[in-house]
Amino acid sequence: MQTASKYISEVNVTMLTQAFEWLASQQQRTGQFDENDAIVENDTPNGLPNGIALTSFVLISFMENENAYNAHSRVVARGLQYVAKQMDNVTDPYDRSIATYAMMLSTEYPNEGLLKRLFEKSTTSKNGSERYWVTDWRAIQEYEVDERSVCDICDGDDCPDECLPWA
Repeated sequence: MQTASKYISEVNVTMLTQAFEWLASQQQRTGQFDENDAIVENDTPNGLPNGIALTSFVLISFMENENAYNAHSRVVARGLQYVAKQMDNVTDPYDRSIATYAMMLSTEYPNEGLLKRLFEKSTTSKNGSERYWVTDWRAIQEYEVDERSVCDICDGDDCPDECLPWA
């Protein structure tokens, strides 16, 4: 919301509050958020495994909005607990990167090694100036990330060596 507020002059706070209420009501007892409608385009062979990406996206939206975070701190805590339990089993680079970002925003869970484990699964090119991850399920598609954008979430205490120039 803070990012969007730079570009949007008016925000209907009531509508936003209702949207977060609805999101909170969709959380499963496990802390996971499931897709509750048909998926129009889905290139993953097994659907959305474990709901890690969706759960992480929802958690990020709560954590990046101070009012929503304060109003739904239990929802966020339960979701983070779910993501933390699943992290060792997340192999898809897209899911892992979104989950890593959500966990890095969290103050409730230790972030030690999250970025390092994410970087271990990547490949670099152009003398290390580009980093990308190749997915198992879409051989042609690669996720490329400018290291500075990934490392922006790193506070310097637990940064992989790759981030140190920008931390």
